[in-house]
Amino acid sequence: MAERNLGQHIDKISYAVGGILGLAILVIPFVASGRIDELTSDLQKEIQDLGRRKREDALPKIREPYLAKEVRRQWQVGSAGERGGWISSAKPGLARISTTVEALPAVHLAGLAESVALERDGRRKQPYLVVKGAMNEANEHVVIKNVALMRSVDDGEFRLISGFKSELEDDNTFVYNDYDVESGKTYSYKFSSTAALASGVPSNVTAPEAPTQESPVIGPTPAIPYEFSLKVGQMLTPAAGATEVPSFLGSVRYWDYAKGQVVELGSRKLQEQQSFGDGRFKIRTVDPATRAVEVRAGRQRYSIKRSDEPFEVDTWEPIEGVVPEEEEEEGEEYEYEDEEEDEEDEEDEEDESEEPAPKRTRKRRSFN
Repeated sequence: MAERNLGQHIDKISYAVGGILGLAILVIPFVASGRIDELTSDLQKEIQDLGRRKREDALPKIREPYLAKEVRRQWQVGSAGERGGWISSAKPGLARISTTVEALPAVHLAGLAESVALERDGRRKQPYLVVKGAMNEANEHVVIKNVALMRSVDDGEFRLISGFKSELEDDNTFVYNDYDVESGKTYSYKFSSTAALASGVPSNVTAPEAPTQESPVIGPTPAIPYEFSLKVGQMLTPAAGATEVPSFLGSVRYWDYAKGQVVELGSRKLQEQQSFGDGRFKIRTVDPATRAVEVRAGRQRYSIKRSDEPFEVDTWEPIEGVVPEEEEEEGEEYEYEDEEEDEEDEEDEEDESEEPAPKRTRKRRSFN
């Protein structure tokens, strides 16, 4: 009886199930819409950020070089151009057999003074310069026999540094520590290299045409800093009848080797025979009449007046050598039609005008 009743109401049950499924289909998008909106918002932000970075990069447009004429030249009989690695076959060429081998000189080019850096020696308690140089990487079939380092002081004449040893590292570089420097002066450097033909080279290689080459100048450097700086202020007048030591108001800066930095002593009372900077500096005399103070720093003595500018104590950044720019070789001019235009550009030109493309003039580069 129950099965009979079920059969009579099967259509109603089907309608009910269909209604439930339809309702679910309508409800699910509303429930998931929040997540979809969030993903859509994140995607829009990423697209905007990508566009912003693209605008900020402002990369130049890369244009393919014109190679059509070079490719045609390589396929011509007797062509002197290099054969492309992608060519699998070529037209017959002309071969000449010769027993004469062209003599080629070994290559010796000028090296480069790479950098000059200011350092301070904590043991000696003094500044010094570190000079680095390198031979030219394009040298071929030569061995460096001698390197001579030269120095100029305050843009003066270059003189050989006698203490420099002509010894190169394995990578054909050298490093020289120049302790013979003076505070307040500037320095420039260059070096010359002398080369000879290396052993075991091919029989047609001859000695270099320029056995001695001279590097470009590096410098001048900033002035070598002083070990201390004293700013003289007001002279202090002792009271009447007093036997007070002459004194003045002043501020001090000096290089502390233990800390590896500049130490500053603000404005304070200073007097004769007073020492500062771990005893390395001493105020020897104070002359109120001339407003001058004499300071001893090691073997050096400095007379400093109230009107004088303070010495420079801070360390400066290394200076780098600059490779000279090579001049481009000039060749004969020739005309050609630019056959490698972008397809889109060609279509635009055809739409705008039916006139032939103008000819362009370029320089022919020598590939010898």
